[in-house]
Amino acid sequence: MITKIIALIIVTILASFATTPPISQASSSDIKKREGIYQYAFITYGPAFVPICLTLNTLIYAWIMISPDPYPFNGIDKLSEWTLVDIVSFALILLGGLLRIWCYRTLGRFFTFAVVIQHDHKLIKDPPYSLVRHPSYTAAIMVTAGLFGFYYPLGEAIFGEYGQTITVFVIATTSIMTVYFFAKRVQYEEREMAMKFKDEWEEYARSRYRFIPYMI
Repeated sequence: MITKIIALIIVTILASFATTPPISQASSSDIKKREGIYQYAFITYGPAFVPICLTLNTLIYAWIMISPDPYPFNGIDKLSEWTLVDIVSFALILLGGLLRIWCYRTLGRFFTFAVVIQHDHKLIKDPPYSLVRHPSYTAAIMVTAGLFGFYYPLGEAIFGEYGQTITVFVIATTSIMTVYFFAKRVQYEEREMAMKFKDEWEEYARSRYRFIPYMI
């Protein structure tokens, strides 16, 4: 149980940090105009919404494990035990979160959640950007997938016999929204990079591996 609680704390802190803008971003009106309302909502409310949800999930998860009668939730006897899904999910969150932080440090002031080409912007080719075309998006997908797997048992704990159905629906819906967001974001970002850096971007893009074909 102790190791699971420690893991919950690590997951909450790391995933929250990975979804928080390292520096201030463009104004709301600029994001709406350039990227659209859906991207605006994702960028503006996501950094606040995700940490709150993670904290609530962690508190409920820990309460169910610790409390002998965690009314009104449904007790799960083995929630405190590690499963293969837990281990894989935790590894994804850990690796994805650290990769995301690496991207923050590599890009520095050029890393913003909104796509902003600064006047003195330069094309960063240092690791991890020398290895993967869009490592920050790759990291975000790893963290998202890990969170789905790690918190999956809470569906049954909260919703009882309907827990699995509701959880699968939430995961499927969120996954579609997330993939759509990143797909649109990659298209927009690459278009902006091509306009700014032209031949330098084309040479860079051709030589970098895509984690997911045609997307990231």
